[in-house]
Amino acid sequence: RKENCVQHMFSQFFILSLRGDILIFRDFRNELLKETTHTFFRHIKVPEKGEPKETPVFTIEGVHFVHVKHNGMYFVLTAKKNIRPNTATELLDRTCTIIGDYCGLVNEEAVRKNFLLIYELVDEVFDFGYPQETATESLKAFVANNPVRTDQSEGFRTIIPPILQKATVSSATANKSVTETSNKEDIFVDLFEFVNVLFDASGHVSRSQVEGEVRIRSFLKGNPKVKLSMNQDLVVGRETLDGAKNYGKSVLDYCIFHDCVQFTEWDVDRTLTFFPPDGQFVALRYSISDTFTPPFRIYPFVEEPGNGQIDLLIRLSADFPQSSTAKKVVVTIPLPRATASASSELEYIHDQTAEFDQINKVLLWKIKELAGGFECSIRVKINLEDVVGNHKRELGPISLGFEIPMYVTSSVFIRSLKIMEAVEGTASRWVRSNSKSGSYQSRIDVSNVQKPRY
Repeated sequence: RKENCVQHMFSQFFILSLRGDILIFRDFRNELLKETTHTFFRHIKVPEKGEPKETPVFTIEGVHFVHVKHNGMYFVLTAKKNIRPNTATELLDRTCTIIGDYCGLVNEEAVRKNFLLIYELVDEVFDFGYPQETATESLKAFVANNPVRTDQSEGFRTIIPPILQKATVSSATANKSVTETSNKEDIFVDLFEFVNVLFDASGHVSRSQVEGEVRIRSFLKGNPKVKLSMNQDLVVGRETLDGAKNYGKSVLDYCIFHDCVQFTEWDVDRTLTFFPPDGQFVALRYSISDTFTPPFRIYPFVEEPGNGQIDLLIRLSADFPQSSTAKKVVVTIPLPRATASASSELEYIHDQTAEFDQINKVLLWKIKELAGGFECSIRVKINLEDVVGNHKRELGPISLGFEIPMYVTSSVFIRSLKIMEAVEGTASRWVRSNSKSGSYQSRIDVSNVQKPRY
């Protein structure tokens, strides 16, 4: 038990901006110097040789650093003793959520304007470096300061289409504090899916997985009973108790529920019953493997136009319905270390950019929007400094980042949302879905290099 406590003991907590400005700093045990903030920022910006940039966990001169990046800020925990990284990252994520629950949103302006409130919250979450309380509702009894509203949350009441309508857009109504009092009651339900796919060198899916979660943020008075119904064809587990295979359209590998969720109707019609606590929480987490169609296909081709030259042609295909549009599409292409220069030719110039990072030898292809059913391509012309060696093997793997609002990759969906004890017309219900990239990569086949076709 003593060993377990030591592994959960932290020395400092601080929040830095992308410029390295100290927004929040709390030293729990006075056993480390304040210069740890500069040590952390210097290591993040200029990592040691051979170490990847912005490693979430690292150790410098006996000090352990664990950090998460959120909305352009670094949330950091330090420790002198050996700590469990998964516990530290979970605490940092939970601290971000708590700050968002009380301040309305988490950005640099909100942190600067609400620093007294955040210091209060940090002192309640950590007691002399030990994690203590991380429930938003429980912390309300110990917090005296009121949040200061930022400019981005001014006039936050907006009109949004009804529940489950595909044109539903993001609402600034969700960016309010749990301490605010209002005659308007709201509950926000977000279905997020993070898509992890690996394509092999021949273009076939080598590994695929969807990690989903139902995230709820409640501003209902009195914590009334809420019923959230999922699609009834959900099947949990790939095998039955007797070892037989489970078959169905929506087969979940596993699912994990929040402590407040009751299961009385789950086995009957896939309905979750709960009394939502204040703030944000994840009611359901699930995982699906190999039973979905990847939203994007990546087709890379390698050509050798001459000695010391490599051409890489990449075709990106959006394999989802035309009614949906992907946002913030970013294709990251690692190039050989001997690359002297790289130029690109885009098929469509509109809303697309390509930039070569000379230091990291990476080309970034950014697409502002890409509708379902469409394709786009890029040709990267690579000039090498050294013609000796098989530099083609250093190409890739290609990584893809994207976000598809109001679209789910799997067949999981929210059927209905009911507030059982609310007076009709007094509570608003908001439901939206979103698919985002997790680890989405494609390897490049360099064994069959062709001559240019232009």
